[in-house]
Amino acid sequence: MIKSIAVPAPPFDLTLSHWDRIFPPTHSKRILCFALPDNADKEQIIDQLHIALHYTVQQIPFLAGSLVPRVEDEGKRPWLRTISSAGAAYLDVVELSDQLSFSFFAESNFDQQLFDADQLCSLPQVAYVQEEPVNVCRFQATFIEGGLLLAIQILHTVVDGRGVTDCIRIFADNFRRAQSGAIGHPLETATSVYSLDRSALLSADGAVGDEEKHPAFTTSPLVSGKFIGVENGCHTFHMSAKALEALKKAATPQPGAEDATWISTGDAIAALIWRSVMLARLRAGLLPADATVVMTQPLDVRAMLGLPEPYFGNAFYITRPSLPLSALADPEDGLRTAAKALRTDIKSMTGDKFRDFLGLAERSALAEPIRLSTMGDAATTAITYSSHFAFNVHELDFGPAFGDGRVKAFRHPARGTMPGAVIVMPKLQDGGLIQLNRPSAKNAISVQLLQELAAQIEGIHSEDRTSPHQTRALVLASALNDVFCAGADLRERRNMTTAETQVFLASLRNTFFRLSSLSIPSIACVSGLALGGGLELALCCNFRVFSSLAVVGLPETRLAIIPGAGGTYRLPKLIGQMHAMDLILTGRRVPAAEAAEMGMCNRLVTVEETSSLEDARNMTLEAGILLAREITYGGPVAVRAALTALAGMSEEAENAAYETVLETQDRLEALRAFGNGHEPVFVGN
Repeated sequence: MIKSIAVPAPPFDLTLSHWDRIFPPTHSKRILCFALPDNADKEQIIDQLHIALHYTVQQIPFLAGSLVPRVEDEGKRPWLRTISSAGAAYLDVVELSDQLSFSFFAESNFDQQLFDADQLCSLPQVAYVQEEPVNVCRFQATFIEGGLLLAIQILHTVVDGRGVTDCIRIFADNFRRAQSGAIGHPLETATSVYSLDRSALLSADGAVGDEEKHPAFTTSPLVSGKFIGVENGCHTFHMSAKALEALKKAATPQPGAEDATWISTGDAIAALIWRSVMLARLRAGLLPADATVVMTQPLDVRAMLGLPEPYFGNAFYITRPSLPLSALADPEDGLRTAAKALRTDIKSMTGDKFRDFLGLAERSALAEPIRLSTMGDAATTAITYSSHFAFNVHELDFGPAFGDGRVKAFRHPARGTMPGAVIVMPKLQDGGLIQLNRPSAKNAISVQLLQELAAQIEGIHSEDRTSPHQTRALVLASALNDVFCAGADLRERRNMTTAETQVFLASLRNTFFRLSSLSIPSIACVSGLALGGGLELALCCNFRVFSSLAVVGLPETRLAIIPGAGGTYRLPKLIGQMHAMDLILTGRRVPAAEAAEMGMCNRLVTVEETSSLEDARNMTLEAGILLAREITYGGPVAVRAALTALAGMSEEAENAAYETVLETQDRLEALRAFGNGHEPVFVGN
């Protein structure tokens, strides 16, 4: 180790919830793999990592706290824990460039067996059940030849999986700011006291807690999980976008089926894993054919409880669907049966059910700790499943210190994770995804947001179209659940002079034009409000995917102006003069179903009334990404040529575009593939 840098805790007063206090002291270990430029200044990177961690701790002070095993007045109950502000977060720096290289990991597709927890994690154990205080957070930055492995270790008792994701987003933002000079030395310390009582936010509200209603949990003594003497094994599997699409189709009920249930891609993946593992155990003689098998998976309940965002504490429930092994093994319906069971358990979850679980946690806290009921069966009839599928880690921008700023791989170490766990990693990017994320102003288009959007679009314009790493489709979405984009930032506009307004409008129109003139297909995913400039932004894209909860409109005339970024000419081309005149002159808000009837969107994602806004946004984004993947199955040159021909809308335009595809390698590859009966592999030239 080169050094260990302590970041002391600023003042905070945090009361853990009952769910937090009984959660085992395990550290989430997420290892982010970055490629470093040849001329990387390691000392500067260390300093910037330190600055970023310092300011992240100022925003989330309890990351620098420590966990104390019990409170004296509650007696000797080692399963009860509390947090102390006497502590620090740590940045541990290790130099292993003479032992490990980025290419070594990359050549094996970052095989998790190569990630040695003792070597790469300063907190390598699965859990730390001890009398001494336990650090809430430690980062370990390990320099290797040509890269850096950043192990982010945060205590699950204090921060759950979704909370860790939010911490990483905040850290990435602070790391970029440290590189730009927006934050730095002298390091500023928060002066106000962070104060939060989680037990008040996560309260049983008088619920007694019926253990029979929560089959994933038990208060009975722990039975051995039968892992003694079993060799540790960890394997990583990759599933292509096309395979994912086929999997979801296979897991979805047949059209017209009486029990038709919407199945997410995540449900399909979980069903495949559940079925595959159990059938493998059956073939290995570990299960009898008449066994009943179970699967546990966490379910985020923040939206159900109306918790403030971000909420970092443990706010998840664990579902436990069960099925006869014979139903799971059925060659025709086994996958669909598994997916339906998983989705049914998810749909049955309510805020009241979680509060009843909290009642169980509170009632049993002073008697016996509750634990997962499947721990004793993890080697036989049970499987523990967790998913990072919605963690868009590959979209995070860590700044130029890490080359292009992107994570090249995200892994957990092979050891240091609960035995028997199956973890789904984040989706890999095979296209561009721009997410608007300005929650304080409902994604209103400010000068800064416009500049950032313009930079992303210009980056795509400047890409080498012969490169195999080119962006082949762009998906434009919102990181907010209730809004796509609320239009121009009227508060900012109110303080502009006429000249400043004209400059802003010129920049807005140019950015929208550059978006509309991209040579690759663009897709806007709209879930929530899209008003004024927000709808005009979506109109610049080639495709629009709306959720059934979306509401759109051009309300400018009600503000004594008119649409000024393409609404008066792009909208009529799309839905006709009559409908466009209705929307623009009335300024009314139009629900998604009516907008779809007008022809404003290419896909309408039907969302159940019981679904949360977050589910609606994720479903809409998922549909947009699937559309992008469907398009990118075609040859890149051909897709661009087709866009050009469609824009020209003439025989001359079509003939000219056709000439551009005649001599391409992709065309020859398609002919060879057709003759040989295999899928073509297009390279974009």
